[in-house]
Amino acid sequence: MDGFYKRASRIEARQDAAKVLRRSLLLSAFFVAALTPSAGYSQVIECQSEKGAGYPWAWREIDGKRCWYKGKAGMDKKLLRWAGMSAPPAPKRPPSLINQYRNEHEQLLYSYWPPLPGGTTEAVRAKRP
Repeated sequence: MDGFYKRASRIEARQDAAKVLRRSLLLSAFFVAALTPSAGYSQVIECQSEKGAGYPWAWREIDGKRCWYKGKAGMDKKLLRWAGMSAPPAPKRPPSLINQYRNEHEQLLYSYWPPLPGGTTEAVRAKRP
């Protein structure tokens, strides 16, 4: 009977580790989503063929021509475009890796460690004398 309790404690330890892993994955996914800049907040700036009046103006080479824009030097080229150009297609989001991992993890957990007869580990402990 001693082996049964050792096995039950190992199962409980694996379940606790799975809970910790699941929580850490969800927490890290939340932080990544919160810190990733959204495409809606970025403004596309139209290029000018000549430097305009006022200060500060800077330029980047776009399509082999100088693209003048009002602002600081070093603007991301993705935010600059010539008038009449269509907007670049929005990037497609990959399927959620967290849900995919969670489903695979749970399938593996329950296929390798089937449920105990008589319910959960807590139910088995409650039946102890």
